[in-house]
Amino acid sequence: MTIPEFSVKRRVTITMLMLIIVLGGVVSFFSLGLDLMPDMEFPMISVVTRYEGVAPEDIENLLTKPIEEACGSLKGMKNIYSTSLEGSSVVRIEFEWGTNLDFAAQDARESIDMMRMMIPSDADSSAVLKFDMSQMPVVFFGIIGLKDTMELREYIKDSVVPKLERLDGVASAMVFGGRDREINVLINRFKLNAYGISMDEIASALSADNINVSAGQVTEKYTEYFVRTLGEYKKISDLENTIIRKTGDVPIYLKDIAEVRDSYKEQRDITRLNGKEAVLMMISKQSGANTVLTVDRVKKTLDEMKETMPADIEFFPVMDQAHIIKKILKNTLLNALVGGVLAVFFLYAFLRNWRPTFGIFLAIPISIITTFIGLYLMGYTFNIFTLAGFALVVGMLVDNAVVVIENIFRKLEAGEERPRAAAQGATEVGMAITTSTLTTIAVFLPMVLSKGFAGQISRPLAMTVCAGLLSSLLVALTIVPMVASVLFKKRKKIAPAELEKRKFEKFKQRYIALLALALKRKKLVIFSSLGVFFLSLFGLMITGLEFMPQSDTPIVMMMTSFPVGTDLDETSRVVEQISEDFMNVPEKMYVLTMIGRSSYGDTDAAMGTMPADVNEGMIMSRMVDLEKRKRTVFEISDELREKFPPVEGVTYKFSDMGSQMSGSMSQTPVELKLFGRDLDEMERYAKGIAERIKDVPGLRDVTISLKEGKPEIQVLVDRDRAAHFGMRVSQIGKTVQNALLGKVATKYRAYGEETDVRIRFSEEDRDSPADIAKITLPAPAGQTIYLKMTMSLVQKTAFPPF
Repeated sequence: MTIPEFSVKRRVTITMLMLIIVLGGVVSFFSLGLDLMPDMEFPMISVVTRYEGVAPEDIENLLTKPIEEACGSLKGMKNIYSTSLEGSSVVRIEFEWGTNLDFAAQDARESIDMMRMMIPSDADSSAVLKFDMSQMPVVFFGIIGLKDTMELREYIKDSVVPKLERLDGVASAMVFGGRDREINVLINRFKLNAYGISMDEIASALSADNINVSAGQVTEKYTEYFVRTLGEYKKISDLENTIIRKTGDVPIYLKDIAEVRDSYKEQRDITRLNGKEAVLMMISKQSGANTVLTVDRVKKTLDEMKETMPADIEFFPVMDQAHIIKKILKNTLLNALVGGVLAVFFLYAFLRNWRPTFGIFLAIPISIITTFIGLYLMGYTFNIFTLAGFALVVGMLVDNAVVVIENIFRKLEAGEERPRAAAQGATEVGMAITTSTLTTIAVFLPMVLSKGFAGQISRPLAMTVCAGLLSSLLVALTIVPMVASVLFKKRKKIAPAELEKRKFEKFKQRYIALLALALKRKKLVIFSSLGVFFLSLFGLMITGLEFMPQSDTPIVMMMTSFPVGTDLDETSRVVEQISEDFMNVPEKMYVLTMIGRSSYGDTDAAMGTMPADVNEGMIMSRMVDLEKRKRTVFEISDELREKFPPVEGVTYKFSDMGSQMSGSMSQTPVELKLFGRDLDEMERYAKGIAERIKDVPGLRDVTISLKEGKPEIQVLVDRDRAAHFGMRVSQIGKTVQNALLGKVATKYRAYGEETDVRIRFSEEDRDSPADIAKITLPAPAGQTIYLKMTMSLVQKTAFPPF
């Protein structure tokens, strides 16, 4: 007994099977996640190590090279890329596709821990991060309000983030930008010299006095007591009243030589939204969570919290994946609906009978619902590629059912009974449609089996198509014959000759005439075919080729950099002027500007997607949706690009936000890489190549990744003179570092939070290079010496970040 015969004879069984499939498909549908991109794990990990205030050249020697050596022998490693920035090292390790990144990341951590002794002790611990698409933020808020960003940042971290992180589907909510609290102990250089106190002495006193010490237990009268010595500062005045030293019977308090200011860390980045200082909040979802539902929960919670929030706090979704996904889902559903309606319409136009047309109408949704089960079992989600697979397969879903129904319809017109016509009609074409389906699946198998990034993004699409085709084959061989045996109406028997004449005679006569004409003019047919073939080759040559098509993501993003050495205030002033052009674009919704490198953006800064120093800035403008504007984001970018005149030392680079959101490893469509040992020679070649190709049609924003070195003041220690006073280079270097950069002496703990207490010279004692020479330090013999007695200052250009 064949499958169609079983379906016709066991109608109740097939009906129950159909209901089970529909129920399973509905459950699978609601269990499938909804994402922008499939869950892809790129074979790359990043090792990020921060070392505050250290120059790129020292970062390279102290951090980057040891980490490269430690990770150079990892199993499956393909390439190592490193970037040494001011204050941080970023080492990116690329592995072969198929490498288990969890094991690779663990091996990297163990290798780095083994060589930890080679890394300076005051450098931060290395963070090993996987490049995972699921870690991308699903929504990115710009927040403005309150009197300053430090207060706003603290409010968001304390009152908003905990509630959002408790929501189902939310993995983390990170707040960055704005000002971060810090207690600054600003030392007066003249008073410090007058009392003969060193910076290290102040740091030691603060650290020794701000401490709680547990001393175990004592017992008295059968009661055990825990003993603790309490000395932590409870308020800022306790810090000010710390005794640094006693001269005779006279104590020297911290407030006698320094001003204690509860303020914020030195600002190295500025974030603005529509011209107002702002903080940013990024929401990441849990692995496998539904992006749209997660973002909707976040927005709903924020709306509910507005009743208890300060009235002037506003949230602006600068980047919202859920909004993009909803648009894609809407377009895909519309395309699928139109495709299904057209298929049903044309079938009715040919058969002129509503009964077989209804069979097709029933087969399409059942096939789609069955496909949901396959996607769920394979662990896929609804994303841009699986939805594209659905849009592609909708037209194919009806093919098998159309062939079966047409053959059954022909059997009925031949006068056979409905059950027999349904069983035999489906059986006769069963092998043909099975072969056809498997042949089509074979076309997509290479996409399923391919490796690399192309395989990662094409596999969900191919598997969706394969699952849909197998579902349509199952429906065509089971449900369609069963429905036909019940629903189709027996037709009056028509003689075969009359049936053939009615259906095909006119078509046959026209085909015979056309075939005879072609046989008479063989040369014309051959040369015409060759002409069409060569014309198609020419069309292939002029057709552009690219890995991922450009998509009109409603975000215009531009990176700009100014001459190396430009300070934060000047960069901020110029970027604010440039952002006015973005504000004047009629299609804009919000304009976000970021100047300087954020503490959260080391990896992005190394890859060139965020500012890497105070002379760089980024402008991101959120546009209205495409249906509400007449221009694409690329046309808007071209218009803005023409407004910025070429200035020596200033660069403007527009980025395609769509390619970044799709996980593209490259930030530019065209990259030329130069390899060599002589950095100066490579820079000369790179500048020459950039100059020659900048006018090539289609190229724009031609830049060189190698940046200029930052101007620096070098303290050159005279070793003989330093030895005369009993001083070492390390002592002199640490003294300069403590005076200018400062030193975190201790932590101030209050209300469950820790705040750094940093000691450094006051602003007026460290605002010019001349102040460096006036720094004093105590010599072992007891005298106080000026730094200028042991060193000289030289202005040079530092080694560039690389």
